[in-house]
Amino acid sequence: MTKQEGEILLNFINGNPASNEEIIANSLLISIQDAFIETFGNVSCFKYLAVIKKPNDLFGLELSYYDDEPNCKENIAQMVAFIKANLLNQLSIFVTPKIMDFKRFEKVIDTLPIKIEKSASRFEYHHKNTTVNSEDVNIRNHVVGSRINIKGEKPGALGALLKIKKNNNLYLLTNYHVIIKGKQPLNECVYSNDTCIAQTYWGLYNESYDIAIAKLHHSNFKSGAPDFFFGEIKEVKINDSVSKYGPEGPGSGIIYSSKAIIKVKNKVYKNQILIKDLHLVPGESGTLITSTGERTKDVVGLHFAGDYELDISNNLYDLFNGEIKGYVDNEGRNHPTIHFDSFY
Repeated sequence: MTKQEGEILLNFINGNPASNEEIIANSLLISIQDAFIETFGNVSCFKYLAVIKKPNDLFGLELSYYDDEPNCKENIAQMVAFIKANLLNQLSIFVTPKIMDFKRFEKVIDTLPIKIEKSASRFEYHHKNTTVNSEDVNIRNHVVGSRINIKGEKPGALGALLKIKKNNNLYLLTNYHVIIKGKQPLNECVYSNDTCIAQTYWGLYNESYDIAIAKLHHSNFKSGAPDFFFGEIKEVKINDSVSKYGPEGPGSGIIYSSKAIIKVKNKVYKNQILIKDLHLVPGESGTLITSTGERTKDVVGLHFAGDYELDISNNLYDLFNGEIKGYVDNEGRNHPTIHFDSFY
């Protein structure tokens, strides 16, 4: 980007409505994210770099770090210099030290006991213009937010059901790290309350996504009246209200950043959503995040990590608005091409 182009963008940011300002701020972060990750992804004190909005309506980049790491001040100074040089000072940079961090949170996940309770063999699923539920022995509790796991592993959340184009099956949605492990082949059983309800089918685990689906065993559905419907896949903005539907029940929060680079367990993710006040807890990995409409809930993202301040969600808008090409992973597992149809 030339200096003149940068000045044009800066003027555009300063003179346009918030929605346009956020779009441009996000684009500026995207323009440097790969180089930033390559240069600073291994810096131990780096926590996240995110587009945020201050109370005075100023959009900028928040650079968050762990202040108890060695050489942190020097590393942060280098990051700030890199951002300023590459963005020609087009965005303000807010540097914020953090005390509570993901590393400590992950230790809590490892030690916190998770209680799985049996419930009635009833479930329902939700879809725009459709009211559907079912009594079925293969699924023993409410689908959205129920606990699922693979044999011998800690449980996560069943985020939602979805359909794939030109395919009559229904699939459950969750995190990759919940149902795809190590060298286990695809087609492994996914359990809900000790009942095998699905077989692992596809997953994606890279710098942007921790997501997987499994094919449900059954297709016997009956009419009903669910409490809400899923609508479209929505692209969120800062300060949007969102909802969660996890094993610990429903809840609501606020979008803190619609575009962030963030480090979790020494792995760096880009294009993530950060959410305040959602209060997801260990065992809710794979929880679906939606808009807060009274009746129709637009799909926003999929929770996969967090700390005591912010929850992190994969951006489903970016993923499901195009073909997801198949691939063979490092363990030789064949993940097929996915043509997303709709959420249920």
